[in-house]
Amino acid sequence: MGWPLRMFQEEGYYFVTSRCFQGRLLLRPSAEVNEVVGGVLARAVQQSAGHVRLHAFTFASNHFHLLVWARGAALASFMQYLRATLSRKVGRLVHWSGGFWERRYSAEPVLDDTALVGRLRYVLAHGVKEGLVERSAEWPGLTCLAQLLGPARRVFQWFNWTKRWSKRGREDTAEGEGRFAEELAEPVELEVAPLPCWEGAPGLEGVA
Repeated sequence: MGWPLRMFQEEGYYFVTSRCFQGRLLLRPSAEVNEVVGGVLARAVQQSAGHVRLHAFTFASNHFHLLVWARGAALASFMQYLRATLSRKVGRLVHWSGGFWERRYSAEPVLDDTALVGRLRYVLAHGVKEGLVERSAEWPGLTCLAQLLGPARRVFQWFNWTKRWSKRGREDTAEGEGRFAEELAEPVELEVAPLPCWEGAPGLEGVA
């Protein structure tokens, strides 16, 4: 049985969830995984050319959540790029060559300010609600909390593999380190936009 067609609003907010294949811990937090994921996410936002705006995110060991605004069908292109690139780059980093994602992602429309704040609370509470950490800031995976409390922009490394193909004669090490060499890294900015109802607010104390 095929998947039903996904319908998008002309523009609106979405709470997006995508899970790893069989619940495997393919996104388990580490400095290397966080850097690669951050670079891919930043690149995906840039590629959307303003048609997708990122408001919140958290990456757990076996799934991730995003809170985004998107125009029309731009979310589908954004997610296709994000998931495909994560599967290639993170899959290579963690030595996983099989299917990376469990199924199609879910994208639930978020229809008002109260629901937006509720979804943001849910994103920021990851790790706490599962009893893994006592405070949201202690979660070692990639989250938007620091950007919501401080500078909205953060720089990650985007590993440009197209550069690698021009370097003939170079072989990867057994661990595939050649694909994540410093010479292939390019800085890329990831910006988290404030929710419209909170623009100009002094901070998020008490949200998570």
